[in-house]
Amino acid sequence: MAAAQISYEDELIVSSSPNVDQAKRTVVITVDGSDASAYAVEWSVQNLLKADDHVVLLHCHQRQRIENEVHAHASQVLQTAVKQLPASTITTAVSLIADGVGLRLSDKIAEIAPDCVVCGTSVSKTAVAKALHGSISDYLVHTCTCAVIVPKAPAATA
Repeated sequence: MAAAQISYEDELIVSSSPNVDQAKRTVVITVDGSDASAYAVEWSVQNLLKADDHVVLLHCHQRQRIENEVHAHASQVLQTAVKQLPASTITTAVSLIADGVGLRLSDKIAEIAPDCVVCGTSVSKTAVAKALHGSISDYLVHTCTCAVIVPKAPAATA
C-alpha cells in the first residue's frame, strides 16, 4: 500500500511522494468516495498504471460544506484511494474546494497537464438528473485536452 501524508493548505489538501520528478508519465484519477470512483482506481491499477507513473488523485468538494466536515471526508476519500494503489506508485493526492466542481477539476487538470485522466461515472443518474446537475465525467471528457478514460463499472458497483 502506498503511504500518504495529508496536509492542509488553504483550498488544497496535498500529499505527495518525494520522487515525483522521476515519473515517466502523469495519470490523474478523480475520486469522490463512490463505488464507481473506487472502480476507476481499481481499473487503473489493473489496466493502466505502471510502477514509474505519477498518479494524481483529485477530489473536489462544494464550497458551501462545513470546513471540518470537508477536511475529514476528503482525507477519508483520498486515503481509501491511496490504499488501492500499489506501494511502488508515485502518488500525489489533492483535494479541491470550489463552487463549480467540474470547472475546478478541469482547471486543476489543465494545470497538472497529465498524459491522461481516469474518472468514474454514475450510471444510475437519469437523463433528467444529468441535464439538471451535469455529469462530471461528461464535462471532463469535453473539456480536458488529454485522453479521458471513463471505465464502466459492473452493474453491481455502479
